[in-house]
Amino acid sequence: MSFSKQEWESYVLGYDIKTCNMRGYCRDKGIPYQSFRYWYKRLLGDLGGNTDQTKLAKPSFLPIRLKNQNLKTSSQGRLRLKLNDVTIVVGADEFNPDLLRQALAVIRSC
Repeated sequence: MSFSKQEWESYVLGYDIKTCNMRGYCRDKGIPYQSFRYWYKRLLGDLGGNTDQTKLAKPSFLPIRLKNQNLKTSSQGRLRLKLNDVTIVVGADEFNPDLLRQALAVIRSC
C-alpha cells in the first residue's frame, strides 16, 4: 500500500487527537499505523509546528508528591495504568516505585 505525500497530508490533517487515538484512527481508515506515525511527525515538522495538532500532540506530566513515602497496601490492591491501547496492571505485592519511574520515563519519551 503506497500513498503520495499529498494523501498522507490529507490523513494527517484529518486526524483529531482530541477525539480518538492514533491506532484507532489508522484502523478506521485502513492505513498502516507505523507509516501514519512517520508521516505525522514528518509533516508536522514541515509545517513548522504552528498547528493546533502540534500543541496537543505533546503530552505534559505533572509531578505527584506523596506525603508518606512508605505506603502500605493490602495484597488485593492493584495499580492500573492505561495509555491508548495498552493497559498495565500491577499487583500491590509486585509494586516497585523505581520500576514505575522507569516506565513513566519511557512513556514520556514516546
